[in-house]
Amino acid sequence: PGTTEDINEGGKTNDTTPLIVGSAKVGAEVTLEVNGQTYGPVTADGSGLWQIQIPDTDALPEGEVKFKATAKDAAGNDVDVEFTIEIDTTANAVPVINDADDNVGEVQAKLNHGDHTDDNTPQINGTGTAGETIRIYKDGSFIAEVTVQPDNSWTYTPTDALPEGEHVYTASSVDDVGNESAQTPPFSITVDRTSPDDITGFMGYDDVGLVQSEINDGDTIDDATPTFSGEVNGAEVAMGSTVTVIIRDANDNVVQTIEGVVLVAGANPGDPATWSTDPSPALGNGSYKVSAKVVDKAGNESNETDPLEFDIDTA
Repeated sequence: PGTTEDINEGGKTNDTTPLIVGSAKVGAEVTLEVNGQTYGPVTADGSGLWQIQIPDTDALPEGEVKFKATAKDAAGNDVDVEFTIEIDTTANAVPVINDADDNVGEVQAKLNHGDHTDDNTPQINGTGTAGETIRIYKDGSFIAEVTVQPDNSWTYTPTDALPEGEHVYTASSVDDVGNESAQTPPFSITVDRTSPDDITGFMGYDDVGLVQSEINDGDTIDDATPTFSGEVNGAEVAMGSTVTVIIRDANDNVVQTIEGVVLVAGANPGDPATWSTDPSPALGNGSYKVSAKVVDKAGNESNETDPLEFDIDTA
């Protein structure tokens, strides 16, 4: 069902009511026996062709089916021909969508169902039965077919960039005669390429020794683990954003990166979120430039703050 193609002797089909076509002497009367039923007779036409349609009420069973066609000419001579086909209406197992690959931006990792990504052409990864065809559906519509590799893996990468928003994928398997399995459970990813809001109120604080105060550009402090803090739009908390602090030396070489600094929601709706962190391990004596940025769960980054420049001298 669904496509029309010839079935040769010993071939397979998922059509339980095939159209049987043959040739005989012009004008011969042809009958067909199969599965305990006899059809015909029909008359071979001027080209010697005849055909008999198996009716829906006599759908053929799964497995090997033997046909016998008998042609009788005007003189009463009979000619019998037998042939066999296999009826296969059973689809293979439902394939699996395992995960997707994010290969863009600062955050590059495997994506699970429900994750956010800044990669608008993420590779979808799955498994199935080697050699079978996988049909890919997005948001309920068929979009592509791929073939399962010998190691039972398959992949699909969008040819066109996905727009921002949620995209739901499912997949089915199709065997060599066209039987299609049920579709997989939905696998959704949300494409997000919008940068988070910038940090405001970025500052450093020396909280060691006799003199403890906010750090200004050009200061020399005796605190090897000064505290850095700031504020961010409170909406970033719900979006799963975090802060990354970058510590560079006087030559702009990165000496330490503090990732995943958690945002703390404000007490009231609309209040900014706050964050703070200290270097670990402690910084040695020398000159430093420290800045910070927001990174959302899709890997989008805000602008870095202006660097706070200071010296550490614990001698």
